[in-house]
Amino acid sequence: MAQSDLEFFKVYLPEFSAQHMCIPPDFVGLLKGTITADATLRDFAGKNWKVRLEEDEKGLFIKKGWQEFASDHSLKFGDFLIFNFDGKRQFDVKIFGTNGCLKKDVLCDALPKTHLQKEAGKIPEPTSNWKRKNFENGSKTSEKSGGLSGVKCKRYTTVESLQRSDVCKYASLVVPENPHFVSTLAKVFSTLYIPRLMLQEYRITLNKIVEIRDENGRIWPVRINHRKDGRVLLAAGWGNFRKFHKLVLKDKLIIELIVDGTRKCHQMRVQVLRHK
Repeated sequence: MAQSDLEFFKVYLPEFSAQHMCIPPDFVGLLKGTITADATLRDFAGKNWKVRLEEDEKGLFIKKGWQEFASDHSLKFGDFLIFNFDGKRQFDVKIFGTNGCLKKDVLCDALPKTHLQKEAGKIPEPTSNWKRKNFENGSKTSEKSGGLSGVKCKRYTTVESLQRSDVCKYASLVVPENPHFVSTLAKVFSTLYIPRLMLQEYRITLNKIVEIRDENGRIWPVRINHRKDGRVLLAAGWGNFRKFHKLVLKDKLIIELIVDGTRKCHQMRVQVLRHK
């Protein structure tokens, strides 16, 4: 079979494609066992992403490494992807946006290089174990700097702390399985900061670009900004999410960080609690 025949297409649907990408069963049948577990995705610009193929009762999936590929290419609902397999271990991937045009640029590369260099700071080494401890409500501060010299770390609010503060109002909320925090919109155009204490506690490293996913599976690519004083915030792209959902003063956001096996975060799930 000619290499040009070893192609399949997929439509990116966050509900099914955000964590992994399924390879069509009929395509797998054409390979007759020649595919390897370790593979490479190569984009239009010739850049490579190492991925791992895993099979279960539901089929063959591109898993480890897929989330990074999807995040770096800002994949959105309805994007059309064509995979061309070389018969060994490499997939050449063409991505078409919902406008029908080829997406040639990786979002990370489109950002000014000097900005990325400034924002590429590492999260300090954690001062505690991987398992999260119970923290108090977000108003108190800790005198410990948590590895950031001269800067006080605010304790962050979680769903559990909301439930403790008002059981009647928040009893029905489901506590996220992943690391999370609750942020209250203090100003209509306020910046959203990510608690450094939580990042340290879970040893989380944030990707330069993360996907913000709402309750309906819609995705917004947002850039992470590391301030000189150590604060970490959602920057370019966050305003689009805020405007789309028409957030108002005192709306609460439950923000859950999806972390992979290396404790790197490429995606955040956001639930909006409307102020009444």
